[in-house]
Amino acid sequence: MRAHLKRYGPLYAIIVVGAALRVTGIGFAPSVHRARPDEELFIQQALFLFSGDWNPHWAANGWPEGYFFLTHLALQLKLWWLELTTGGPVNLGCLYVLNPSELSVPARLVACVFGVATLPLTFFFARDVLRRHGERLAHFGAAVAAAIVAVNVLHVRDSHFAVSDTAVVFFMSLGLWQLTRVVDRGHRRALFYAAAAFGIASSIKYTGLVMLGMLALVALGHFFQSAPSQRRRALGAGLAALLVFGIAFAMASPHVLEEPDAFLEGLRSHQVRYSEGGSTWGYETGREAVSGLRFHGLVSIPAALGWPLWLLSIAGVARGLWRAHGGAFVVAFFALAFYGGVLGPSTVLFMRYTQPLYPALAVLAVLVPVEALAAYGIETSDLRLRIAGPLVVALALALPLYHSARADALMLQDDTRDQALAWLAEHTTAEQTVLSQSSFIAVSTADSQAIQACTDALPASLQRPAIAHGHDGDWRGWIEMGPGGWGPLVREFLVRSTDRGSATSAAYVVQTQPQLTCGEEVVFGRPTALRDCFHEVARFAPGDSSCATLYDTFDMYMQPLLWPHEVSRPGPLVIVYENGCNP
Repeated sequence: MRAHLKRYGPLYAIIVVGAALRVTGIGFAPSVHRARPDEELFIQQALFLFSGDWNPHWAANGWPEGYFFLTHLALQLKLWWLELTTGGPVNLGCLYVLNPSELSVPARLVACVFGVATLPLTFFFARDVLRRHGERLAHFGAAVAAAIVAVNVLHVRDSHFAVSDTAVVFFMSLGLWQLTRVVDRGHRRALFYAAAAFGIASSIKYTGLVMLGMLALVALGHFFQSAPSQRRRALGAGLAALLVFGIAFAMASPHVLEEPDAFLEGLRSHQVRYSEGGSTWGYETGREAVSGLRFHGLVSIPAALGWPLWLLSIAGVARGLWRAHGGAFVVAFFALAFYGGVLGPSTVLFMRYTQPLYPALAVLAVLVPVEALAAYGIETSDLRLRIAGPLVVALALALPLYHSARADALMLQDDTRDQALAWLAEHTTAEQTVLSQSSFIAVSTADSQAIQACTDALPASLQRPAIAHGHDGDWRGWIEMGPGGWGPLVREFLVRSTDRGSATSAAYVVQTQPQLTCGEEVVFGRPTALRDCFHEVARFAPGDSSCATLYDTFDMYMQPLLWPHEVSRPGPLVIVYENGCNP
């Protein structure tokens, strides 16, 4: 036991630190349904599955089904817990309308689990790639690689979100690791494991489909490296691996096969979207469109890793390709192909699209240092390495760790939209309505009849204040449908949750503006002009940023990624205007 702890103690410590970074602040913006846009879509479709129809009917959007099922599982567990603790049935649709954090937190925990699980995966992945340099050096390098992912700013941030990115990264990296085992050890069975992992990754997010190329490349290499007498078997293994990929994909996204034309059309729409650029699609204006090659290489990846680790990763790519053999070559080839072939052509600059690179880049970042130590005959027992090693690693990880901890600290603060909702709940009556503007970054409001119907349907302990934007629609029909009505109720609520109502009849108008700097401007953050008779009565600001403050503006996530300056809480600038116009 003592020897085991000595050997794996650093890994356990890395997992604990990584888990703490990923779970801290996971309940951010508890009253905001689109605190991180797209969370609400996964939750909405997961609620549809409670009807008994296991087809999410989302193929036309180019999204496979796997993550809907994972989110549904999280919500099913939450439902069982609520029924146990409240002693009766709970309407999850109404719960999401009135108290969204009750569902968003368990959905976010799915991403958190995959984010944490990626840390030991990176450790064993790196250890196998580095094993040719000695067991002890490989173990040391693997621990450093896991630590690099543990403090990676983007990986930490996205592990807080109820979306599919950390899950697809986990399965893509799992498959890539298995491919290195095929190359380094000749483990033919690992080819099937890789195919299954890539199939599951593709069923979670279409990004996983790019790994078919890596699977085919390694299978082809395995065929030519096999002895002539074994090539028929190697060919059979490669074809069987493709079959395993298809089976894994079909098992996790079965209904996509029922609508292949719609799914392919959805994928094509994404391809057009990425090639035409963000300003075309209304994500951002005020910034000249640049290629993904430039933006991700100079902004996204350095922000996630820090420049020293990014430069070490580039050196690792060069070294892995120069050697042109072994698992290191496979990892380096994947990193270069994904960066140049997937990220490079895109001008829709979501920083999270770099996520699949990070476990591979962590492995490559330690490749050159470990090779140098092995070349000079320096073992882990060497006093120089035992003193200098931890110091150098700590210096390399200090900046991303600082930014990750700083982001967590911000997430623990009330979002400006939570503050505005609390103010409105205190200052409005049941008869008054509020017009909330600015779409994805707005304060959530609901139809007054939906609020009343859902208040009647939920136990008092689960209710939270809600703000009405008008009186329209009969919501009790969906409530009376039971679980079959949860998805339709939430879908209709989300359609009407912002920019609904009339400024003329509303007691208050709420407008939100992104906290950006240096001339940047987000389209969704432009509220309409109001007449002079509307007077500002409340303002909730996140704090001042600077030109050095980095926001991930494409994702509409209203919190700085780096250098928040004087920003003290997440959320946009929220201004509440009172209607002082004559009726």
